[in-house]
Amino acid sequence: MVHAAGAMREEFFSRTIPLGTRIAAVESPFNFIDHPDASIFFDLEPDPDNREFYQRLSPLPVIVNSVIDGLSAYRYLPNIARINAWPGMINRSILELVCKDPLTTKNIEICLNKMTWNYRFVPDIPGMVSARMMRSRALCDEQIRNWSE
Repeated sequence: MVHAAGAMREEFFSRTIPLGTRIAAVESPFNFIDHPDASIFFDLEPDPDNREFYQRLSPLPVIVNSVIDGLSAYRYLPNIARINAWPGMINRSILELVCKDPLTTKNIEICLNKMTWNYRFVPDIPGMVSARMMRSRALCDEQIRNWSE
């Protein structure tokens, strides 16, 4: 199940999805509860005020788009993981995730492996890894341009 709109939804569904894998989009994360057969939930437009609702979905993983805010913004709910879903990041060859709970990590691994999506778990830091590396690279490029002028 995925909660996303517009370009973010399009980018999510442009990923390769294996035959036999059913992924549905919902208009609100509150519709997740209407899909008891789901194994994983992606809330790419999350609201931290939905924490209590996300907890009701436990032990199923809820992956939220939260690049800057760490897991502490979700009061370390065990079934919450973070993903970088900024434009262009969902389609990268490797998804970056943050998850602290071993059971949730295992459930995410099972689901993403079935979907044949590559992923890696990264530290719970603002910007995760790729966004920080891209920013560092951009700053280096800018400094090089400034030196050459």
